[in-house]
Amino acid sequence: MSLTRRILLVALTIFFTAQPLRMAEGVARTAAGARLSLKLEMAVAAKQDQVPGTTFPAKTEWATKMDAHFSYNGTKSGSCLQPVATVSFPLAKCTFGEKSSHRALYLLGDSQADQWLPALDVWGIHKHWKVVVLTKASCRPWPSSRYMYWDYASEYPTCPQFNRWAIDQVNSNHPDIVLMTAQLGMLSPTTMETSSDVVSSIRRLKVMLQPSKARLILMQNIPWFWGPPASPACLAAHLTNATSCAQPRVAGQGQFAVINLAMATAIKQLADQRIAPTLNVDDLVCSPTTCPMISGSILLYKDMAHLTREWVQHVAPAFDELLTPLASPGH
Repeated sequence: MSLTRRILLVALTIFFTAQPLRMAEGVARTAAGARLSLKLEMAVAAKQDQVPGTTFPAKTEWATKMDAHFSYNGTKSGSCLQPVATVSFPLAKCTFGEKSSHRALYLLGDSQADQWLPALDVWGIHKHWKVVVLTKASCRPWPSSRYMYWDYASEYPTCPQFNRWAIDQVNSNHPDIVLMTAQLGMLSPTTMETSSDVVSSIRRLKVMLQPSKARLILMQNIPWFWGPPASPACLAAHLTNATSCAQPRVAGQGQFAVINLAMATAIKQLADQRIAPTLNVDDLVCSPTTCPMISGSILLYKDMAHLTREWVQHVAPAFDELLTPLASPGH
């Protein structure tokens, strides 16, 4: 047996042994070398064909109950992702981590930001940071010429109204860090924001946040499974060949691209221009070559574009290792 295969088998054994404890506790334990362990796990997941009998979430919930497994829906204080009509909300309801800490991280963005709350909550508790959530469904937090709702046809006036309120909260409360991510917005039913649009808009937003003196960190966008059957529907149809649901991390010619290249390009340019460092989360959902939909018994995705709470909790130690250096004042 090759050394590589022995390493993968050991990693898989550790994963299945530790998993029931992790799921029973509701959070993944912080451990040294979490990113390395996850890298080994993802290499195994990329080749995993069998969907086990017991899964998290359970198969009985795959068809109709997956929304309950997004972020903190149905748990803790409920969802802090504000719906279409909401323009403001009590910050106390959506404060997590170590709530009494004098160090604060504010999370801005849409559902792409909100999905990481379970990991941020764990990070805040372990690293003694308060985490305040300012997120709104389908609402990118940067200034734009037009805001449209997810149907790409309806105007979305409460989005810029919410953003003005959120910016005021940041500037009034002076958090140490603003962590932000979102997806590209639509400027018309057929026109999407470009990388250049995002770069210029986030540069403007940073100026608008200057009174807060907060450091801005941008979170990388995760793969989206547009086109192929979305998890868990794909897995339900491929219980013995789950690799059929996986996608290549870097698409070749004529292949489906799971990473939004325009948004990824914008985030890289902003990092290169020293506007904001990047929290690179793609390794938390992909192997070097493949983005799977299941690892062991945990589903990564609750739909085609959002991670399950179970997966975000599972990778919380690796998320911690990525965020902690960026949160240091000298970074």
